[in-house]
Amino acid sequence: MDWEETLIRARQQFAEGNVEESERLYSELANVMPASDRRYAECLERLVFLKKRTGSYEQALPYSARLI
Repeated sequence: MDWEETLIRARQQFAEGNVEESERLYSELANVMPASDRRYAECLERLVFLKKRTGSYEQALPYSARLI
């Protein structure tokens, strides 16, 4: 997987308000990136935001915990 290309697509989908696709892409990235990668936190933060935006607060918790 080309992380940079996938991240660009995730950012575009997020900016366009495509919750489902941006969530899928950020989730994919968060599952393969090492926690030491600076972009990892961005992916988790966006996933938390997207989950909260759709009212899925409980599903946001695991992503929040991974940020700590």
